[in-house]
Amino acid sequence: MNKMPQTDFKKITQALNYLANGYKGKRLNKLKAIKLMWLADRYHLRKYGRPITWDIYEAMKLGPVGSIAKDVAEQSSFLDSNGRKYSSKYLNPIDKNTYESKLPTDIKVFSQSDIEALDFALSNYGDWKKFDLKDLAHLYPEWKKFESSIESGARSKVRMDYADFFLDPSEVKDDIFKIDHDILTASKDIYSQLKSISDARISG
Repeated sequence: MNKMPQTDFKKITQALNYLANGYKGKRLNKLKAIKLMWLADRYHLRKYGRPITWDIYEAMKLGPVGSIAKDVAEQSSFLDSNGRKYSSKYLNPIDKNTYESKLPTDIKVFSQSDIEALDFALSNYGDWKKFDLKDLAHLYPEWKKFESSIESGARSKVRMDYADFFLDPSEVKDDIFKIDHDILTASKDIYSQLKSISDARISG
């Protein structure tokens, strides 16, 4: 299993909160929110060398799923007491498919580039329907590498690798994630350095 820098629980909570606050009624479908989070993390990783949240992504039938984001949106029993206390202060699950924002977003947890990435997801995909976002996600390499095992039912979920987010899709025309080669190369180098530092800390 790939070792990664620590998942930022507060950022995940506030990212879900930020996305919900972008909609009328401050309510958002959980599946749609999780796909918007993936889009924002993909954008930020490719441009700046790190994802926003360092969530643990899994390839599932409905596309990439940030496992911690899913637990937070659902107020799952998998959350520890501190996690549930923090997230429940800002988010409230309406039902199994929808959550709502309870408070304004704590912007202090984000960098300017984090906000840029979240706004990228909202401005470009915020009006998309949840299953259209699912279909889009199925075209990207980080999910497609597991497509056969997931669609066949051999596996219900597979741990994804952030390194695959740097790959370009072959089936997407006018890919919105396409960026300058030099920027992408620099971002890969930053990511590799961050991962190496994290691996060294864990093994040491």
